[in-house]
Amino acid sequence: MHNHGTAVLDRPEAAPTSPVITAGTWFEAGGRPLTLRMELPLSAELMVAALYSDETIQADDLLTAEDVWGQVACILTDKGMAELEQLAAMLPRQEKRGRLDAPDWLAFVRQRVAEVTGGAA
Repeated sequence: MHNHGTAVLDRPEAAPTSPVITAGTWFEAGGRPLTLRMELPLSAELMVAALYSDETIQADDLLTAEDVWGQVACILTDKGMAELEQLAAMLPRQEKRGRLDAPDWLAFVRQRVAEVTGGAA
């Protein structure tokens, strides 16, 4: 891989990495012949914020590690990093004030992210 004028962050070797999320399973290919692959560092908090923010997914949508990573990839693509960063910053404040819409769902999502990433969420 060549890096032309772009800063490249050091990669922690022990960091969990998502499986390759491809068209067909997670995205409609729609006759588009090109595939964009990118590496985007995410914190567990951003993954939790992504999953918590999507009102359409359910526990059955997060059964496997690929399911968790795939849902996060879809939500990130749809909402964007800036929105998820805002939500990740807002969730602890809402939780502290007892103003979460779905505290049980947040706990479940945190548990699944921790299981998938091998750490605490």
